Amino acid sequence: MRQHAYQRMQGTTPDGDAAWQDDGSRAASTSPSRDRMRESVIESVDGQAIRVLHSDLVPGRRHMTVVLPFGFRPEAARRLFAQLSQVNLLTWQSRAIIDRSAEDGVDAVLTPQAHAADFAAVLKHFDVGKSDVIGFCSGAGIALLAASEYGPMVDRLALVCGEYMLPPDICRQTVFQREVDRLLPLAATGRGIARILCEKLASGKVAPKSELEAEVALPFSDPEYLYRHGVNYLSYRRMDFRRVAKEVRQRTLVISTQDDQQVTREGSALLAAALPDMARHLDLPGDHYAIFRDASPVVEALLRFFQQERR
Repeated sequence: MRQHAYQRMQGTTPDGDAAWQDDGSRAASTSPSRDRMRESVIESVDGQAIRVLHSDLVPGRRHMTVVLPFGFRPEAARRLFAQLSQVNLLTWQSRAIIDRSAEDGVDAVLTPQAHAADFAAVLKHFDVGKSDVIGFCSGAGIALLAASEYGPMVDRLALVCGEYMLPPDICRQTVFQREVDRLLPLAATGRGIARILCEKLASGKVAPKSELEAEVALPFSDPEYLYRHGVNYLSYRRMDFRRVAKEVRQRTLVISTQDDQQVTREGSALLAAALPDMARHLDLPGDHYAIFRDASPVVEALLRFFQQERR
């Protein structure tokens, strides 16, 4: 099997530091430090357990919700969170895909609408009436859908390096997108196929060079994860995000990066053109993971947008 998307991820992510405390160390994760955000497990509207990380929620501060990509643990975004120190910060791990507590063979609901409902469930659980929102990669699509379906809960919106699943006849695909579009539908056909694919991927992989690199590869590292990731991908691929964008009324910033090997700048431009209230589309230096780098132009642009677009 030739090099797949899983291997292509390697070497494309910034260096990471020591991991946060995870589920096995919750007693130590209650420090108010932004490096040790508080952790909760809540139930979404359909009873699905959702792992939430949040800062101390200080009265009077604005709220910021970060929507991360599918199969991406919040720990991998710790550098971004450290730069969002002036807000009440909330984020969650997308449902079920890499949830070790979920039983093999038990299928969770994995649809864009369910992920958007999880966004609303997180805010309701913490009595947050309205939040600014940052969506990254596939999280940008879910943030966009949440802004459409739960409009009163979303104030301003920023979409970074979004994966909007635009058809190849209107938007070119990256090599990465073509690889994933072959791999994940095949993994979704059954757990047995996912197991075979996972074994083949494992035979060609190299050891991750950083914490973030390992996090990005996590959904491809386990047969059950890969199967769920594939099922989720098929549902996500059916969304028409340009149609969704036309229904979004929030002031929105769209960001793409010039060296992105995962998604295209053209995709962000096409999505931006469909937004009724686009603040601007910025095409900035950096790769797909620039949002997680220190002193990143992407983070600087996000901070400027949320400071300057106050209402």
